[in-house]
Amino acid sequence: MREKFLLIDLPNLFYRAFFAVPRTLKNKNGQVTNAVFGTCSMILSLIENVKPTHILAFKDLKAKTFRHEKDDEYKAQRPDMPEELVGQLSYIDEFFIISGIPLIAVEGFEADDGIATFASTYNKDADVVIVSSDHDLFSLISEENVSVMRPIKGAEVEIMDREKVKAKTGVYPEQMADFKAMRGDASDNLVGIKGIGEKTAATLLTKYDTLENIYSNIDKIEGKKKELLINGKDEALHTKSMVTLIKDVPLGDINLEYAKIDDIPWDRVREFFIENNFRMLIKRLDNSLLKDDQENDSDEQLSFF
Repeated sequence: MREKFLLIDLPNLFYRAFFAVPRTLKNKNGQVTNAVFGTCSMILSLIENVKPTHILAFKDLKAKTFRHEKDDEYKAQRPDMPEELVGQLSYIDEFFIISGIPLIAVEGFEADDGIATFASTYNKDADVVIVSSDHDLFSLISEENVSVMRPIKGAEVEIMDREKVKAKTGVYPEQMADFKAMRGDASDNLVGIKGIGEKTAATLLTKYDTLENIYSNIDKIEGKKKELLINGKDEALHTKSMVTLIKDVPLGDINLEYAKIDDIPWDRVREFFIENNFRMLIKRLDNSLLKDDQENDSDEQLSFF
């Protein structure tokens, strides 16, 4: 059977869970656990519906990354993580320890870089499904056998392929860094080229393919666009260097045996759910994943939470 790797963008997942699940959820210690519940629920749903052979998660560390070293303003506008979410991070880590699902973080890099490195390393011999709503990861779809499962709202998800990325953004996956270099990325506090919006950026990239090729043909561009491009060149090149994902992160030795779905100790996971009063998740385990003789071939909509 061909292997299928499910790669979880954990920060993206637990932030989504925190704002999607009511904060009335608490464990026996009185700790709010809505993000823990949502994260666990989504992972169960992904295992049941995607049917991967392996699962790995990637997260950020508190230390600054190489991007922060290059640009002091990188993500500087973002508010601090809500205290109610901070208090749940140790419980989320505990879930991964108990389940045995590898949780990977490398100092100096972001979760996206780890995902990019792993996906580009293993995509030739296996299928790779990335779970994230982060558009930066769309750039990996150009790699062979890599797709992105993007949560939309509620239970809805969308499987992004090359043509869907083109339809959504106006450019192909391999042009995402060039696209963001021109239009900027407000979520990361990256300016791009002032006065150049998404439509103009997509039109120029459709004609010239890359940011560098646009500047190689700058004399063929007329009017205000040419002026804006010239004035914004340094910022555009800087932004591209910031948004381009790194594919040679030193991930170290990853024992893929631990990432196998078949080796997850579901009985221990069940105990974790009991400790945290996750009755709905206990029921799901008992009705599906703990039944060895039951195949889940349901065509029902994927329900994350």
